[in-house]
Amino acid sequence: MDLKLYEGSGQKYDKYMTAGDLGGTKSRLALYGKKRGKVAIVAKLNVLASEINSTEALFDEFHARLKQHDLPRPDIAVLACAGPISSDGRSCQLTNVDMHVSAPDLAKKGIATILINDFFANASAIPHLYGNDVTELDHGQKLRHTKPDQLVLHNTTAAIVGPGTGLGVAGIYYDGKRYIPVPSEAGHLIWRPVTEFEKYLDDFLMEHVTDGRIPTMESVTSGVGLANIIAFMDKGKMPQKGQGEQISDMRKKSAWKIFMDRVYSTEPQLAGREVIKAYDEHTFKPVIGYAVDIFTNGLAVAVRQAANAFAAYDGGVFISGGNARRLQDHLLGSTEFKRVVNDSYTHQDKIASMPIYLATSNTLGTYGAAMHGFQAKH
Repeated sequence: MDLKLYEGSGQKYDKYMTAGDLGGTKSRLALYGKKRGKVAIVAKLNVLASEINSTEALFDEFHARLKQHDLPRPDIAVLACAGPISSDGRSCQLTNVDMHVSAPDLAKKGIATILINDFFANASAIPHLYGNDVTELDHGQKLRHTKPDQLVLHNTTAAIVGPGTGLGVAGIYYDGKRYIPVPSEAGHLIWRPVTEFEKYLDDFLMEHVTDGRIPTMESVTSGVGLANIIAFMDKGKMPQKGQGEQISDMRKKSAWKIFMDRVYSTEPQLAGREVIKAYDEHTFKPVIGYAVDIFTNGLAVAVRQAANAFAAYDGGVFISGGNARRLQDHLLGSTEFKRVVNDSYTHQDKIASMPIYLATSNTLGTYGAAMHGFQAKH
């Protein structure tokens, strides 16, 4: 839980703000400063969700670390929360971790707090990204080759999809004068199996994950989703031939059993990282590859759905989150990802020509929260 200092830590700013990104796997609090219209990150604290059990305790730790480095303690905070915000805007129960966020409780500690949805924050950051903040994915379209010092968005509507612990989706609507973030819970749209193999997965999810209810996109395309997929490959009913036969053979190997013991002993929101690590190390081929393919095919569907939902054909769709960044090489080289993105019955020409960007920054959530906070009136 060390405090990371950035280049701006040695400068003085006109205004300071705490920006938080509270997720199912990690919580992040960052100190941001604003001077002459420019916003910069000063310091950031990363904490695993399992290491701390309340927002108040998280702020106590953050403030103690700021004091150690003689950094200011802002009395204003904007917190991006991975869950729906209450109708009065004063609280949030995080979706994938047992943490409740309360603005009134933080006010008792002298912190005026604004709560926003985590993908509202991510969407707030997108209009401020430059070419060196993204990697454009090639799915057959004409690449735009945005210059490193050039803004990626140019007065047009876009969308963002993020397979983190869960699956976040939001729009960035341009009304002719400004960008308006449009949060959603579209990660909970229905997941639809396409191949025979995926139908076996669907049956497994309904029996062991969703209590008989129809699985959602998040059940597959997220960190928790990767854990669900690999559990299916370890314990689920398989087709007798093809992929199923290969998986059944893999289950008999002692190395696979050791690997799955490690996965099962890991919290579900972190287990997906074990799968990606095994994929990167080229172990358990081709079985791990099948798991990653299901994940990325689901991501391709989410990208297509977001493009249609928000009419983001010109501005394109941005993909964020640590899981996607870890699979960057796979996304860049996957012909199946390209095929699934373009496999749209409606607006096929628009989908086929739109840009898709991978946001490479790991401070997107806190940056978006800070940008929203500095623009808001207190």
